[in-house]
Amino acid sequence: MPKSFYVCNDNGSQFIAKKVPLYFQEKGVTQEFCKPATPEQNAHIESYHSIQERVICQEYEFEDLKDIRDTLNRFIDFYNFRRIHSGVNYQAPFKFLLSLDIDMSQFDLDRVFDAASLETLEIDAYT
Repeated sequence: MPKSFYVCNDNGSQFIAKKVPLYFQEKGVTQEFCKPATPEQNAHIESYHSIQERVICQEYEFEDLKDIRDTLNRFIDFYNFRRIHSGVNYQAPFKFLLSLDIDMSQFDLDRVFDAASLETLEIDAYT
């Protein structure tokens, strides 16, 4: 496993919110920002969001936050463990990592969408 993790994101208000850097710091993740108006600097996540938009957001209507969380968890599980990706020799990422002797099953992946408490989600999330 890598010794450190970096998250490169755009300069949207959700990423400059005070809670996000604190969360990353707690998890030992270094946050980096792309230059404004340069989505090509963050192509992997832009591609992921495009897929997520097509597969989930354009296909489902949600009743509540639990419904969203459950749907996203199912999608993330499928995306990481069963969906083939051309960038890793047309394998699922989990299988590709196993071929490199990296077994992700040793990690607690039961809760892939790490939202601390959706039931107490604050309206003012940017403070």
